[in-house]
Amino acid sequence: MATTIFEVLGGLMLFLFGINFMEKGLKSFSPHKTKKILKLFTKNKVFGMFTGLSVTAIIQSSSATTVMLVGLVSAGMIAFEATLPVILGANIGTTITAQLIAFKLTKYSLMIVSFGGLFLIFLSKNEKLKQFGQIVFGFGMLFHGLNIMASSMKAYENAEYVRQLFISFGQYPIYAVLLGIIATVMFQSSSVTIGITITLASTGFIPIESAVPIILGENIGTCITAILASINKKTPAKRVAYSHALFNTIGVIIALCFLQYFVRFATWSSTNIARQIANTHTFFNICITLLFLPFTDYFALLVKKILPEKDLEDDASKPKYLDDNLLETPSLAITAITYEISRILEITQTMIDIVYKSIESKDPADLAKIEIIEENADNLQKTVIEYLVKLNAKKLDENQANIATALSRLVNDAERSADKGFNLSKLTQRLINNQLTLSDQACDELKNIYEKISQMVDTTQKAFRDSEYDLTKKIYLLENEINYLVREYNDAHMTRLCSGICQPEAGYIFTEILEQFEKIGDDMNNFADAIKEKIAPHNNQ
Repeated sequence: MATTIFEVLGGLMLFLFGINFMEKGLKSFSPHKTKKILKLFTKNKVFGMFTGLSVTAIIQSSSATTVMLVGLVSAGMIAFEATLPVILGANIGTTITAQLIAFKLTKYSLMIVSFGGLFLIFLSKNEKLKQFGQIVFGFGMLFHGLNIMASSMKAYENAEYVRQLFISFGQYPIYAVLLGIIATVMFQSSSVTIGITITLASTGFIPIESAVPIILGENIGTCITAILASINKKTPAKRVAYSHALFNTIGVIIALCFLQYFVRFATWSSTNIARQIANTHTFFNICITLLFLPFTDYFALLVKKILPEKDLEDDASKPKYLDDNLLETPSLAITAITYEISRILEITQTMIDIVYKSIESKDPADLAKIEIIEENADNLQKTVIEYLVKLNAKKLDENQANIATALSRLVNDAERSADKGFNLSKLTQRLINNQLTLSDQACDELKNIYEKISQMVDTTQKAFRDSEYDLTKKIYLLENEINYLVREYNDAHMTRLCSGICQPEAGYIFTEILEQFEKIGDDMNNFADAIKEKIAPHNNQ
């Protein structure tokens, strides 16, 4: 008795290990085309649904896909409404695991383990083959664990009380649904509980009448992971997690009303009970998708009424895009970091605008805001650096590691550009407070430099945020123009100073302002170098 229990538990552990190992291999093997995926989200419902299906088929976890969506919405990278078709597609994508398990590959499990482990992982020198070997090895361990569980359970084949227990679930489907929910919450994976259900059914313990409501419950239980991930997140992120739960719960309630037809479909679809369970799981999730996909806009309005937005003002010193859930998908975390650094560039642009308007109006009132704005840039820089430390602790490929290194430098360049905006405010305040005046020619020159720098910061932000490689040419041209103009304006200033046209102190402030603008241009040039050499080429692979 004790030996059998340990065999079952050992088989279960191997099964869990196999699924975990296979999922890790799939995640590392699959390239993350972050920008393209984000565009698919918002293109239309059908594209969104197929995006969810394909991503989940790759990573083999609808929970992981939904948690990723929670992170993206929490980070403000996509709208809540765009996630609903993706969630529906994810529900279909996760059924592929059950379809794979339904194939009777248990007798080949050790052969698969040997091929994946020995020939691909240990003997191969190619990194991609090693990653593929990890998938194959995990796949083999999954089936070996199932094989051990199935063999161990044969000891209970004639135990009538066990058989009657599972038969009773067919008579009382609600209990079977609850069993599926509880088991999935415990294992935090519907793939695990479906694998166990298929194994129990294949050994004769669970009739199809009991198996169908159990897998319905598993569809509800799988939602708990995303709900847990949404705790302490913004309202839109919570809506994603609860939408997943609502979709599946409403779908299960409808399915229970037509349970006999789902059982008939199962028996009609195959003569093999493992295949019947897998087919019903897929069929149920396709039905949910067809039912809800045309009405996701209305469903979004319903969820918004259930979870209304709290009217909280955004804190400019806090990150908008960084979310720890995104760290599990480094490419998405990198995108979030680029968005956050772009906010620091926005802060620099805001400071430049305030400075120039104050010079024009000779009114220092708005300059008082700059000190707070600059502190926001400092706080964002610290937060981004802390997030980069967390990202670097993850398993990054060579491209991602290179980009992370570049970003750690660029966040400092962005913050330094904000520091120069602060320096400009102090120079402007001194100019206004001391009632110093600039010549008309100097004012025209400052206006020209301001417009060039504004154009450069704006172009840099767009090039950096969207990985627009071609825009780096424009940044380099603006940098050359600004350097030339600064030299020309300094020479013109010296001529005016010698002619007595400019006041000496006003002239000193004028040259200092030119220098700060030129240094901001240098910071933007650093961004262009990084975009050209590291960020854009890798992001577009």
